[in-house]
Amino acid sequence: KMATSSAGMRQCFAVLVFVALLACSQGFYLPGVAPRAFKDLEPVNMKVQTLVSTETPLQFDYYQLPFCEPSNIQDLPENLGEALAGEKAHTSAFQARMKEDEYCKTLCRKKFTPQQMEEFQDFAILEYRVNMRL
Repeated sequence: KMATSSAGMRQCFAVLVFVALLACSQGFYLPGVAPRAFKDLEPVNMKVQTLVSTETPLQFDYYQLPFCEPSNIQDLPENLGEALAGEKAHTSAFQARMKEDEYCKTLCRKKFTPQQMEEFQDFAILEYRVNMRL
């Protein structure tokens, strides 16, 4: 009994030391997730990620649907979390400036084929939404 009691005490002590060290630890930096300060009216790049749904686990690339596109779509570098989650970010046609109000601005005008409209409808029925980030 004495040996098991001693082993239990050591485990308890190890857990307490771990918790104490955890409480004293500082935050750490992950590349790509550092905060950034913007100046007034500085352009803010809006990025689009994947189309996701709560109805199905399937994810789709944003530009798989015929959304408005920038003149040059670029794949953007990922941080560690995005790489592990399988998320890809792309440039978008959306434009914004820091501390500048915008209301109801047209992004582009397009004519859609009946097949494209049906594809949009299929995604809407499955409640797909896009993840965007700054």
